[in-house]
Amino acid sequence: DMSAPSDSVQGHPLSAAADAQRHREILAAGVSGLLLVLLKVAKRTSAEQFASLAQLVTDSNGALVVLKFLNQDLSTAMDERDSQPVMSGLCYLPSGTTLPPSWLACATLRLVGVLYMLCKDSPERVRKYLIHYKA
Repeated sequence: DMSAPSDSVQGHPLSAAADAQRHREILAAGVSGLLLVLLKVAKRTSAEQFASLAQLVTDSNGALVVLKFLNQDLSTAMDERDSQPVMSGLCYLPSGTTLPPSWLACATLRLVGVLYMLCKDSPERVRKYLIHYKA
């Protein structure tokens, strides 16, 4: 039987486009979370390690990629989803805050944290990013 595979996950029908969008959101949340954890650990461990990692991210245009991600239409980031994240534990938030309703919201919050860590106390870096981003 060569019937097409069912596009459903736990009883919720998904179109190919919706499935691809969810996949991109989960990847963005995972990558942003990993980068944020690496920066936080490096900052806590040693100033030289943090400066080296921040410079590596900067040299590889990581901040520009973050700015481009944040420039997209994020109006749907806070919309409720039909299903909860499969691994909601990966979306860590400080105590007292609620879980974002989507992986896109989670990724956005993490990327703002990454951008803040890269640009904190460095106004010349902010100007450089904005000039390169506008170009």
